[in-house]
Amino acid sequence: MLDNILFFERPYRHFLCVDSLDQAVAAQAAAVLGGPLPWEQSAVSVASRLDLRRHYAQRAEAPAFLHSGFLNEMRGRVQTLFQAPLSADDIQVQGRRQLPGQRIGVHNDSPGLGDEGYRVVLQFTHDLSPEDGGLFNIHAGDDPEAICQSIRPYPNLAVGFEMGAQSYHSVTPPTRQPRAALIFNFWHQGNSPVVARRVRQALATLLPDVARLEEEGPANWPAPRAAQALLAEWCMGNAAQAAGLLLAAAAASETVRSPGIDKALARLGFPAGAPLPSGEAILAAAQAHAGLNSDPDTLRAALALAVWVAGAPSRIFSHEHWSRCAAQVRPWAHRLPIRAMHLAEALFPEWPRAGKV
Repeated sequence: MLDNILFFERPYRHFLCVDSLDQAVAAQAAAVLGGPLPWEQSAVSVASRLDLRRHYAQRAEAPAFLHSGFLNEMRGRVQTLFQAPLSADDIQVQGRRQLPGQRIGVHNDSPGLGDEGYRVVLQFTHDLSPEDGGLFNIHAGDDPEAICQSIRPYPNLAVGFEMGAQSYHSVTPPTRQPRAALIFNFWHQGNSPVVARRVRQALATLLPDVARLEEEGPANWPAPRAAQALLAEWCMGNAAQAAGLLLAAAAASETVRSPGIDKALARLGFPAGAPLPSGEAILAAAQAHAGLNSDPDTLRAALALAVWVAGAPSRIFSHEHWSRCAAQVRPWAHRLPIRAMHLAEALFPEWPRAGKV
């Protein structure tokens, strides 16, 4: 499974693989996709789709590519390729059907809070000619012309990629016959549906209008206010709360200053109305104003965790960003207030696990 890999780092991390599945499983997948299925039209894509795990859940016999052993092996392979921890409980298998003339435009599937972050697309269109279309295009940006690779839909050929801000791709319209694909979606352990629920629960007690604010989109999400409120709930002092507000505002790259910015600056000894200081300057000022009993590593961990949680509903998830934050939080999670500690353990599970690479 996924043995003959060509891995690429640019324009984003992705791989190609021919003969991705063994012949028996590939033949079964082709038969399923070519057979009668109750395809569902997507509200966001012209291509039809079907959740195959749900479709076969009530049936006595499921295809081999839906068996738990196969899915765990596929997850392990993708996890190793991308060196990122993937949730064992959250694996989606979709069938996709793209009819002649249907185009899938340039998009990046950017993973928000609780969204899948890794995808493997297996092609199962047979009897192809070069003029048949259905090309999977890798783009260097959102420009339709910025194509780095064009991949013909050969049977049992896989395209796998890490979703993120730069993972732009598109599919040209088939011209003669439908394009059939089997899609495996995986969730990062730090952005699983369970994690998303924990984050939203933590914020809902502090921001009563959290659902409405999240619906309004990233531009209106009050990350600074959320970070300050989290630190207050964890019984961190006024200096920590002020630092959390400033750090969250800086992380959000705000163009309009949030309420409380000038007050937070003054609380940490900065001039009111001054530009936001650097993160290190904010951390140093927080420590200086937190008192002699404040442990700098614990303070840094609490601030990193609060800023991460506060910004999660408005941020595109990134494994690289998660890893940096985990390095700040995880070693000192046991020193955090109990609610913060439990949240840190859920959001930043140990990776790699002890004794494993």
